[in-house]
Amino acid sequence: MRHNNKLLLILIILSIALIACGGGDNEDTATSVAEPTVAPVEDTSAAIDEIKVEGDFKILLEALKAADMLGMLNEIGPYTIFAPGDPIFEAYFEEHGITKEEFLADTVNLKNILSYHIAEDVFGAARLSLMDGETVITIVADAGIVIAVDEEGKITLNDTVSIIQPDFVASNGVIHAIDAVLAVP
Repeated sequence: MRHNNKLLLILIILSIALIACGGGDNEDTATSVAEPTVAPVEDTSAAIDEIKVEGDFKILLEALKAADMLGMLNEIGPYTIFAPGDPIFEAYFEEHGITKEEFLADTVNLKNILSYHIAEDVFGAARLSLMDGETVITIVADAGIVIAVDEEGKITLNDTVSIIQPDFVASNGVIHAIDAVLAVP
């Protein structure tokens, strides 16, 4: 009986060790660190459809259409979109002395601004909360967003823009509603 208990104990310890080591994949586990991400849920829609459903993002959708970026965001991804809502865009227009029509007509600048709000990876709030002082690279060449996380867990982008509604999960990424339009460096 003691022999069976010892054998059972050894098997349990070996099973736990195999599970903890990841079960034999070929990656170098000594140097890789798993980062938490928001896993897309199987029945969610693409990012663009999620923006249509989740809030007041009509101007963002108009801008993405004017910049010819809707197709890209319906592709596989993954993407993270930092999404200003309509009231945020309206405040931006007023602050910059432009109309929505003028903003949408300048497609070169428009695409640059929108591209600075998109990263090609999934950066859920849980992952971002571990990135204090790090940079999320956007699809604008050589431009990134610096992440800051305060003691209460509030996530700030470039020291000025806050995530106000995190983690709208889409099949090809995640969307965060933000409280200002990010200024392209």
